[in-house]
This record gives sequence, C-alpha cells and structure tokens, in this order.
Amino acid sequence: MATILEKIRNWFFEPLFGSVMLERLTEAERYRNYRQGNQRRQLRVRANQHDDNVVLNFTGLVVDRSVTMLFGKGVEFDLPGEGDTPESEYIEAVWAANNKEIWLQKVAILGGEQGTCYAKIVPDGKVYNGVVYPRLVAIDPALVTIETRPDDIDDVLRYRIEYVIAGLDGRDEAHKQEIERDDGQVEADGSVTGGGVWWIRDYVN
Repeated sequence: MATILEKIRNWFFEPLFGSVMLERLTEAERYRNYRQGNQRRQLRVRANQHDDNVVLNFTGLVVDRSVTMLFGKGVEFDLPGEGDTPESEYIEAVWAANNKEIWLQKVAILGGEQGTCYAKIVPDGKVYNGVVYPRLVAIDPALVTIETRPDDIDDVLRYRIEYVIAGLDGRDEAHKQEIERDDGQVEADGSVTGGGVWWIRDYVN
C-alpha cells in the first residue's frame, strides 16, 4: 500500500518517466524485497496478537545458488589460437582491472533478481597498474527500458536508463539517458544518407 508521500512522489515523476516506468520500478522493488527476504506476510496480525508468520527466503536461495552454479568456480575465456596473444593479454588485463569475479557475480545477482542483465563499457574509465582500461559498469535492470522493432525483438532501436537521485541541493533530480540508433535518412531515390551511429542523449530535470 503506497503512502501519501509515495503517491505524491509518483504523481510528480509520472510526467517525466511515464506511468509504465513507475509501474516497472514498483515491480522491481518488490522483486528485490523478495530476494532479500522482505516478503509479504501471509497471515494477518491483529493488535496485541502474536505474529505466527514464518518467512523462508527461497527466492533469495534460488538466486544465490544460480549465481554460484554460474560463477562459483570462476570463468575462463578461451580465444581462438594457441598461446598468449596481445588481444588475450589485453582482455585479461581489462578483467583484472574490473575485478572480474566480483563484477560477474554482481551482474548475475541483478539478472537473477530482475530477469535481465545489463552492462555498460566506459572507455578509458579505469586505471590499473598505471594503464588506462575500459570500465565495466553493472546497471540495475530496474532502471533500463529497451525499445525494439515491433516485428523483431532482436532489432534494438533504443535503450533508456531512468533514475532519481538527490542533487547537490538535496532535492530530487530525475535523470534520463537515451542511447538511440541512427539508421540515416532515406532519400527520394531510395538511397540512405548518414546513419551507422548511436546517439547518446542525457537529460536532467
């Protein structure tokens, strides 16, 4: 049951994010609560009555065991060819810079909790042993929306990341990042000009 403050907050952010996004955030919060063992009590407890509810967190157990089965013994990537190559050494250095085992576990827990995993690669975002490498960022799936072609779910047109954080003045700020594919413009003769790039747009309100 939403509190008065939560209803006011949703009313304020709905024009920015849309009702669908707010519903997804509410649903994602419920998934997270269940994984962490904060689950709805099945038996109603009346005033001055003992609480007979017993919560067994099988949801969290399933996620934890699934992550252990995937990455509990580590993951090794075998590239084509024999022996160490500059490419394989670079990839191993990128993994080392980003704490591979911890990072994979973090992404797997989020994916097991919400159903989908998301990650970003930030170029030149990490310094390791004096060398600059890409930074691998795990993204909370609750904050991500994917738009695809209606007739082809594998043809991604746009990614959208939306969240609210406290600004420097302590007030809430709504942030949105859209990563949109540009397929160019179709001319009168049927040819296509431009395209072949992705646009990244950041919005703050």
